[in-house]
Amino acid sequence: MELKETARIVARVCEIDRREGSDLLIATWHEIIGHLPYAVAARSLRIVATENVNTIKPAHLIRASASARAEIDRETRRSERQRAIDRQTREDRVRSITDLVREQSVTPTILSRQASAGDFA
Repeated sequence: MELKETARIVARVCEIDRREGSDLLIATWHEIIGHLPYAVAARSLRIVATENVNTIKPAHLIRASASARAEIDRETRRSERQRAIDRQTREDRVRSITDLVREQSVTPTILSRQASAGDFA
């Protein structure tokens, strides 16, 4: 995580804990949690903030990072599965439309009779 991203995390912590932030506080937190990806740190903060903690400390985020990573991985797998389902569904729709177009080009007179008779209305 970059220092700027750590500053965003610290700003959120300060808002939650109602404390003052400083450059030294940001630098200290960055030394401790800077190795975490921003998404993991942000998710860890969400987890910690929902617990009954008086003052949020960097160690709390590090402890919650395993759960945060697991949540992120679960969401990633779920969205990948959904994209695969959507892709398959789209391919099925394209295939059925293509088949319908082929049928229409083979039997245009039958379809035009059905259309004029109101079968498609």
